[in-house]
Amino acid sequence: MLRRPFLGVVLVLVLSSWLTGPAAAQLLVAGDAGGDRLTFIDTAAGTVAGTSGVGAGPFDLVVTPDGQRIVVAASAGGGVEILDLATGHRTAVAGAGMPSAVALDPVGGRAFAVDPSTDSLAIIDLAAASVVTTVPVGAGPAAVASDGVRVYSANFSADTLTIVDGASGTVEATVPVGGFPAGVVADPGGGRVWVANYFEDTLSVVDPASATVVATIPVGPDPRALALDPVAGRLYVASFTAHTVTVVDTASNAVLGSAPTGGLNPIDLVLSPTGDRLFVLHIASPTLAVLDTATLATIATVAVPEGHVALAGFANGLPLAGVAEIPALGGTGLAFLAILLAGAGLVALHRWSQLAACLGITLALAAAGSAHAVPSDRGPAERGATFEITDGTFAPADWEVFQVTVGNGTHGEVQQTNGGNPGAFRQMTHSGLLLEIVHRYIGAGSTYDPATDGALTAVDVTWDRSIRTLDGGAAALLDAPVVIQGGQVFRTTFDLYQPPTIGTWDPFSMSGLDATAFNDGGGGHPDFSAAGGPITFGYVRRNGNSKISSFLVHGIDNFQVTASGGGGANAGTLRFRSSMYFTIDGETVDLVVQRVGGSSGAVSAVVSVPLFISGTEDLPVSWADGDSASKVVTAPAFGLAFPGEGIGSSEAQLVMPSGGAQIDPVRGKTLLFAAPEETGPLAILVLLLLLLFGASDPWLWLPLAALALYVAWRRLKAGATATRPASAP
Repeated sequence: MLRRPFLGVVLVLVLSSWLTGPAAAQLLVAGDAGGDRLTFIDTAAGTVAGTSGVGAGPFDLVVTPDGQRIVVAASAGGGVEILDLATGHRTAVAGAGMPSAVALDPVGGRAFAVDPSTDSLAIIDLAAASVVTTVPVGAGPAAVASDGVRVYSANFSADTLTIVDGASGTVEATVPVGGFPAGVVADPGGGRVWVANYFEDTLSVVDPASATVVATIPVGPDPRALALDPVAGRLYVASFTAHTVTVVDTASNAVLGSAPTGGLNPIDLVLSPTGDRLFVLHIASPTLAVLDTATLATIATVAVPEGHVALAGFANGLPLAGVAEIPALGGTGLAFLAILLAGAGLVALHRWSQLAACLGITLALAAAGSAHAVPSDRGPAERGATFEITDGTFAPADWEVFQVTVGNGTHGEVQQTNGGNPGAFRQMTHSGLLLEIVHRYIGAGSTYDPATDGALTAVDVTWDRSIRTLDGGAAALLDAPVVIQGGQVFRTTFDLYQPPTIGTWDPFSMSGLDATAFNDGGGGHPDFSAAGGPITFGYVRRNGNSKISSFLVHGIDNFQVTASGGGGANAGTLRFRSSMYFTIDGETVDLVVQRVGGSSGAVSAVVSVPLFISGTEDLPVSWADGDSASKVVTAPAFGLAFPGEGIGSSEAQLVMPSGGAQIDPVRGKTLLFAAPEETGPLAILVLLLLLLFGASDPWLWLPLAALALYVAWRRLKAGATATRPASAP
């Protein structure tokens, strides 16, 4: 016979296992510069495991060798932060500036962050969370690396590599490298440093001892991200515009081969701890590709939200606190679960007065949480008729130089913290003639996808601009808005900017631009229809006639794009209103189906509902053109629970969409729970309250399992009592 303490033990085990979660696993960490968060990716499962908030604009990040801390360079004003996974605490490092990149020494005791706004390197003591010293480096430091003895700053605007003693902070040497160094990696043994020269399509191999370039290696166009395998003697180089990765033998400097990265515009690389997998993060296509390092074949891809620009390496699980697990259970839901399990225990122990109080608290929580019954998150397809991006302060993490299409000069970009219209702005320099540079916005929500957002009907662009010269020449430049689709740049006709007063801010705008207003220089136009590919936005600037100074300093501020979409071409996305439904076994249940994100054209789908024992029943659901009202589908009586076996479950799903509609990949399915007719009122109340909370599917299994266990135990106990012999008089 089962004893009451048995139920208490089971409930404690269930609750503790739910609260502690699964055993810690190594998770790849990515930085979302637009969303101010870190994303933890389970590469084995190919899913996002959770997120954690950090400072503004996490543009680069690293994980300490023990996998327990993450150091974040938050370039949009967030400075440097240290996230401790064991406690979930975030510690800000004072005085670290606005860093664009961060690196660690191999032991993990110190971090090194470069700040392009001050052209400096900060050396940080991680234990004290403080800046030890700040070292001046070259102009526009874009990347940093350490070999444990020295620190290396790749200075994008100076075409140099600054070598710094990591202990004293003394500058040992400044080495000229290729044009616009955007990436750097160092051999942990201190023998070599490799610098990716973005606009020369080369690697500079530097001997730090002699402070000289000992070799130059041609690689793919616009190299930026690097990953070194010192054991295998291989260096992986990502080509940003060719969407390829090149493998270099570090002993011979020979190129061993190259292959596609499995996405568009690879922005960062990281190797697996075993070295057999290369993880490639893309900015133009929000994916993480997994490559086999032996063959360079893409063996898997993981969808990640837009705005991720950096990979840190592998952390030992999620932070203990401050993390929103996927799916998340809020504090109210956690309290409700605890009360639920406590209530079941009180029933088992016949503590009826305590149970009444417990149920009262539960009902109050249910009333407070009922607003969550309808999930409120909105996908890309629900942006509505307009899509807007804006950058009033020009955060460096939100922008990149996409390509230089013509030119025989040099250029540079730097974030200025004041002097804009008002506040911070993006300052650029052009030297030489005929220099044309495309700047692309890569911040959060930067991509408009006609396939899901609807045909693009018109684009409005505005910004503020200023200009001055350093050589006394006439001040003028040519600029224009651009759209980028499929890697191709389309721009409007250039606007000649000749300011009435040098150094002042002047407004610029173009409105009502359709696809014909943009061209690729050869008569081609972007495809703004629903069949067109994803579109990103930006601007192009050029100096280039005899009246224009050979050295320009110019600024841009308050950039804004408003894209009018819809165009009657978005059929919408179909989904269930709730992630779960409950019924008493043998009764019908009403399933609510929604059409969101568009209502163009007549669409339909089929709700596939499981039948008792085997098979399914297909129930049609449809909408007329322009109809976006929710539809109720009454599912027939179905049997999921068997007498004496507690609560049963199954799953209904939306299938066979028509008229261009899509099925929501997450809410295109819903859980169905059925309890036997003899289920007690307490169990039914608990299930109804769970419905009110509208929680995501996976976490429901444990409390439901606990409830089913309780129901089964009560029945066993009742059966044992009924068969127990009467006591002798």
